[in-house]
Amino acid sequence: MQQSLKLSTIQYKDGETDFLRVVVAAANLTQQQDSRVIRGRIHLFFYITGEYSDFLDQLNLMKSIIRFAIPSVLFFILVSSSAFAGFEEGIAAYQANNLPLAYKEFREAAEEGHADSQFNLGLVYEHGIGVGKNEKEAIVWYQKSAEQGFAFAQYNLAVLYENGRGTAVDFAQANKWYRKASQQGDPMAIGNLGMLYIRGQGVKQNKIAGMGLLLLSATMDGSPQNHAKQNISTIRDLTVDMITEAQTLSTEMDDAQNMLVPLDQYLKKTETK
Repeated sequence: MQQSLKLSTIQYKDGETDFLRVVVAAANLTQQQDSRVIRGRIHLFFYITGEYSDFLDQLNLMKSIIRFAIPSVLFFILVSSSAFAGFEEGIAAYQANNLPLAYKEFREAAEEGHADSQFNLGLVYEHGIGVGKNEKEAIVWYQKSAEQGFAFAQYNLAVLYENGRGTAVDFAQANKWYRKASQQGDPMAIGNLGMLYIRGQGVKQNKIAGMGLLLLSATMDGSPQNHAKQNISTIRDLTVDMITEAQTLSTEMDDAQNMLVPLDQYLKKTETK
């Protein structure tokens, strides 16, 4: 992970903390459904902050928290100035509640290869913002943005593949894109990747790896929108030793420049046992 996303680590000692006791008890006694965040997050690049699971309930709030930032030069050196201008005009139109114009501007900039606009275009298609809802088209544009390395697009694309929205369910593709977003330090992607390992969907089931990812996700993001802690409580048949091993893995991923390296090393080691 990039140094700017360096994580603090939750410390557990031999099952003695209250939270760990709650985890062990809940994991072995509860029957509740997991509460994964399985909907795409709502962002207009870096201009809308927060993570929301229901677009329609949050639209008015979203409009009130649009924030502007200076985009990284590296994101824009490969696209034309007209594409960036279209992106800015799309943001302005969105702020003015002119959603059809926002769609038009994002579309034009996206077609010129602007990754942020490609993400936004995927977003408007996924949720029908100023255009008819079309999840198949959302996948097309999320994919284009994701392939340029945009983590939010990688996450949303994985969510659609995991849930068969706009496409057939494809856990292998969900795993691929959650991994890419996780490598960039996306806590929601890390948590959802963990749930793939808990369930054995698209990957070989490994509860310790899944638990380690969920612990890391919970450490990174304690907001109500991140259900990593709740998901930990639904994991059955855990022991204190398993949780301790998962915490060790979580710490190793936290400390690594690329969190996938210790994850893959652990998976390789356990597969040879």
